[in-house]
Amino acid sequence: QDHRVSKEANMVLEGIETVERMRSRPRPFSACRPSTSSSSRPHSACTKSYFNKITKVPDMHFERFTDDAVSQASTRRKSPCDHAGAAHDVNSLPEDKQSQGVFVRKYLTKGMLVIGNDISRRSRLVSHFSVAMNQRPDEAGSYMRMYYSDYFETEPAKLELEEENGACDIEIISEWLLAAIPKTRVDAYPMYMLLKEVFRRFLKKESRIISKQIDELQKQLELTKISLSRKEEEGEVLREQLVKSESEVERLTMISNEYQNLKASFEQSESLRKLRESELKELQEKMIKEQQILIQRAEDKQRELNASHVAELKAQAHRYDQQMHDLLANAQSSNKRLLEVELQNKDLSRELESLRQQLNHALSSSPSTVVENDPVPSLPNPDGIKAFLTDAEIVDEVYMVFTDLSRTKQQSVKPGRTLNHVKELDWQVNAEQGSDKIESDLWSCLGHMLGNHMKIAPGTSFAHFLQELVFLLENHVAKVKDMETKVAEYEARASELREEISRLKAREEELLQNARVEVEPAAPKLARAGSIKDEMLKKQPSLQETATNVRRASYRIDNKIFKGKKISPARFDQVIQLAAAIYEGKALADAVDDRENNQRQSMPEYIREFLINKFGLRSIALANLQSLILGVEKFAEGEAANLRVRTFGLVSGILFHPFWHEDLSDFIVGALSFLLNLNSIKESLDNVRNQNPCIDPTSAIQATIKSWLKYGFGQFPEKLEVELQECVKKNDGDLPMHEWMAKMTEVWLAKSEEHDK
Repeated sequence: QDHRVSKEANMVLEGIETVERMRSRPRPFSACRPSTSSSSRPHSACTKSYFNKITKVPDMHFERFTDDAVSQASTRRKSPCDHAGAAHDVNSLPEDKQSQGVFVRKYLTKGMLVIGNDISRRSRLVSHFSVAMNQRPDEAGSYMRMYYSDYFETEPAKLELEEENGACDIEIISEWLLAAIPKTRVDAYPMYMLLKEVFRRFLKKESRIISKQIDELQKQLELTKISLSRKEEEGEVLREQLVKSESEVERLTMISNEYQNLKASFEQSESLRKLRESELKELQEKMIKEQQILIQRAEDKQRELNASHVAELKAQAHRYDQQMHDLLANAQSSNKRLLEVELQNKDLSRELESLRQQLNHALSSSPSTVVENDPVPSLPNPDGIKAFLTDAEIVDEVYMVFTDLSRTKQQSVKPGRTLNHVKELDWQVNAEQGSDKIESDLWSCLGHMLGNHMKIAPGTSFAHFLQELVFLLENHVAKVKDMETKVAEYEARASELREEISRLKAREEELLQNARVEVEPAAPKLARAGSIKDEMLKKQPSLQETATNVRRASYRIDNKIFKGKKISPARFDQVIQLAAAIYEGKALADAVDDRENNQRQSMPEYIREFLINKFGLRSIALANLQSLILGVEKFAEGEAANLRVRTFGLVSGILFHPFWHEDLSDFIVGALSFLLNLNSIKESLDNVRNQNPCIDPTSAIQATIKSWLKYGFGQFPEKLEVELQECVKKNDGDLPMHEWMAKMTEVWLAKSEEHDK
């Protein structure tokens, strides 16, 4: 508002300055003429640029429809009487009857002011006035005429301002009125007209007078009212907060009182706790001492039981030794008897050989003569001989002899002849049909049959021969039965010994159980510890969880870093490339450690350090290590099982195996180092497309033997060499590299299992 008032005041001051500048130079194209009555006539006062400063608008231009009309008054100088009498002029104003000596004549122009491009918006541009002052009728030349242009007849500028822009401070107007003093009489009338125009604007309410102080006071009053209303609202809020604060203070007071009570209770409980802790500590010390005493007693009891048990076991062992000594003595005696029997058998064999020779010698003579000269009254009949021969153990040889006889006689032998055919021979019929021939054949048959079992002295009769034969056979059968009886006795004795050993083992278990039963009542604390141990065993994780925990422990993976994260398994090509890089890096690192006499890193430690050096950050490295472990588990078993991945999992310890050891990685990496160049291991193993590259079998077997002799244990397993040779035969003389590594891994784990067992 102050800005608008100051702007209006500046406009008025500019009007005053314009009037002052009218004396210095006339407005161009004005209708001012110098007076001819006096050479010292002052310059005419003409307004200059007040209209332009007030009513200037954008895109203003003048459009003249006709030429400016020149004043209808004569251009000549006329007497005052002529001007006074020209009342009929339409462009002149009537004289002011009240102001004697002053008359005003108004000149109009036909020029129009067009605002913008809108021709309909036209206004009067300017009005020119001619003023004569101090006119005296008697002195025609003693008057002064001046011309000026009136810009106030134009419409005021309609600026886009608020209502308060037309206001002016009364103090500024008063100061301006007091300061508006004309310097000359020429300035008096223009200033009068300006003041008149100012008052006209205030009367027409185009401008209004205001008091800045009152306005400021009103504004302050309004602001005070607003502030007061706000303060009242804040007061209401503060009263509400005060009520809440009072309730909160009451609540806090109650809490404080309760806190003091709790504090006192806590102090009491703390003192009681300290007292109970001291008592508990004393009780714990007593319990520890009692436990130590009980444990000592249990140990003493256990030692006594162990001593008694050991003594009993020693006695039993002594008895067992005695029994074994007896058995060995019996066995030695049995062996001696067997040797004696064998010697007797040899003697009998020799005797039978001599008998066979004698029989052959007798057969060479006339058998019929022997029979006729020495008739046998007790000679068995053909049925008796048949029964004797069928009951003896040499019937098969008799059958073979008759078969030979039939072949010598060119007689055909039926293919269905068996032992029953021999038993069914009718000796009497054959004797009747063959007479002497059959007799000689019978003697030949018996001689051939018994030649290895009997010896017949020359001149011995056939009856004597048969008696010796029967005696010999009876003795032989008796010895055989005796040996069978002894063998049965030995078997019965061995079964008794086995039963005795089983009874002794059962007795030993019973004694151990009794010892445990005797120890347990003496140490109830130990029993409770045993139950706690059983509960802990029940709470133990499964085999798979144990294997996972062991693998995580070997690779030092913290499970907390993967909380809320989903680790995906590595792809097959990533697993193959990482495995090849790990093999080569481990071989190079082992070579450096051996050269510097440093201790080698285990495979789990090296893999972890390798990934940290590869990826930089520990979190990223452990995430990639977990991804590698999941990838190995994925591609080592199941439908997507791969031999290369499984071998790497077993060598590195990622896949669980109960007999895995760190030396396995040294053995496999050492074999690769002996077979390949250290800097070409990765290039030979990371080929994803070539799933099964082949190597030289001889070089591979030599590298395997060298690596086993350096990093293995025990003798070189022949099983590995045999399996490698079979693999070479199966692949037509080539040895696949990954099968070679898999065979080495399997055989090493099998040998480790045998060693641990």
